[in-house]
Parts: sequence; C-alpha cells; structure tokens
Amino acid sequence: MRVVLALAAGACVAACSAQGAVPSGPLAGAAAPTTWTTPLQRAAACDPTPKTWTGMYVANDAGGDVVRFTPPYTGRPQSLASVANPVAVAFDTKKNLFVTAFYAQSVLEFAPPYTGSPIAATTVTLSNPYGIALDDHNNLFIADFGNSRVVEVAPPYTGSAKAIITNGISAPNGLAFDPECHLFVTNQGTNNFTEYAPPYTKAPIATGGKGYLANPTGLAIWKKNAYVDDFKSGRVLVFAPPYKGKPVLTIATGASTAPYGIAFNAAGDLFVGLYSASEVVEYAPPYTGNPITTMMYLALPAGIAVGPK
Repeated sequence: MRVVLALAAGACVAACSAQGAVPSGPLAGAAAPTTWTTPLQRAAACDPTPKTWTGMYVANDAGGDVVRFTPPYTGRPQSLASVANPVAVAFDTKKNLFVTAFYAQSVLEFAPPYTGSPIAATTVTLSNPYGIALDDHNNLFIADFGNSRVVEVAPPYTGSAKAIITNGISAPNGLAFDPECHLFVTNQGTNNFTEYAPPYTKAPIATGGKGYLANPTGLAIWKKNAYVDDFKSGRVLVFAPPYKGKPVLTIATGASTAPYGIAFNAAGDLFVGLYSASEVVEYAPPYTGNPITTMMYLALPAGIAVGPK
C-alpha cells in the first residue's frame, strides 16, 4: 500500500486510508454532432463551457452542499443542493447539475434551480467515486476510484454500465475532455494522467506526468495543454502535447493548500479549488502571477465546475 497524504476531515479520509491513495468522463464512442441548435451551443462538441456560463459551482465536501459563486466572486456563495460529502460537480446540455455523493457511492442529478431533491441517482455499483463528466449525448462518465475503472452510464442513469474503461487506469480521480473529444484521466495509483481516443476502451494514446506528479486529482484541458492538480505538492502542473516531457509551467498554490478541483471559463481564466485552504482561487492568463480573486466561506472544497449564473 502506498503512503499517501491524508485529508483533514472530508469524504476521503476513511476511504483513502483503506485504498492507499488520496482521492479526487467522457465520451464513449458515439459520433458527436457538428452543430448545436440550443441556447447551450458550444464551440466544439466536447467543449464543456458555453460562453454565457459564469457561475462557479463548488462541491463543498465538509459543508455537505454544493454552492454557487457569481461574478465578481467576492461575496458569500449561495447554498444549493444538499449532499453529504460531495466531491465532484458537472453539467449536462440541459443545465442539469450532477454531483458525486462520495459515501452514498452514487452520482445524483438535480434540475434547476438545484435546491430541491435529486431527480435521478445512479444505480451502477461504484467504489469510492470521484470525478465525473458528461458528453454531448448526456452520457455520464464516472471515475470509479476503488475499482480502478471509468464507467459510462446512459440516461436515465438507473441501469448498469454502458461501457467500462480499464486500460491504463489505476485509481482514477479526475476526468476531462479536450475539444476533439479525447478523454483525459488522472491516475493516483501510477501518479500520471492518460489520454484516450474514442471509443476509449483501447490502450491510452498518451501518458503524461510520470515522475512529476504526486497524487494528481483534478485536470482540465485548455488550448491542448493539460492542467493537472498535484494534490500533495501544492501545485498545478501544465503539460504540452504529446505530454511525455516535463511541465511547461508550474503554478504554485502553496505546500499546504492541496489543489483538488480545476476548471476554465470561456475567457480562459483558470479556477483552482484548494482543499486544505478551503478556498477557490482564480488566475488570469498567462497564469504566472498571483490569483486575481479568492473565493472563501468554504469547507474543504473538492470538485468545481463553471455553470449557469
């Protein structure tokens, strides 16, 4: 069992001690449409952030809820969905909010305004789920950490797994797409991240971060570069294609901050959730200076996502 960094008081503590790692998808083969006709029209089929979305949604792990900040992100957030130990958030094309409920071993779906009971919950067997993402057909992908796999579940999310991804996966945490619909996964078991081309069930087409990462959690893709939260070292490491070399940029968030969630808005601003610092910070391009905004009033923030204001 690997020796790992323990989290202070959130969902990961007991489970990670048992699994030997610190915690935290993606398309599954269907052809993506080339155009959109809804108000959520996207720049590319796998671009997760419509330009009109400026809300910052945070899985407030120790707070037991999902909260939303709105620009300029300096006030108190609004408490939305009540979820015990939420660790990841994501949106589908209908503006529905999905939340990983860690101890419930499930992913919950909430309709706007996200303050009521969930309208759906996954029933597929999971073991310590973390990162989630949805494709343009609203298929849900889940980093099934304890089973070292990524599973795909189709709407209405109450059936068995539609697809299972295991090649190159080891204790997965974060999931992200690039605009070409390639799937990226952080692997805490091997301290790297892997890239998959559709239909994602074959061997990874690239592996990055080996030798540079220590407990990678969230990741996001921006202009082909992979931005990876390095939980243990308190940094975000940036890798350029083909991802095999050393980082092209290091963003130091602080040795004791434990970066966990990560997201971009449509303007290219970078948001990083700092688990141990109980903050979310915002960086402007080129991400080499100090944060331009700090969001507080949080309790162990885990996954984050840009969503409807």
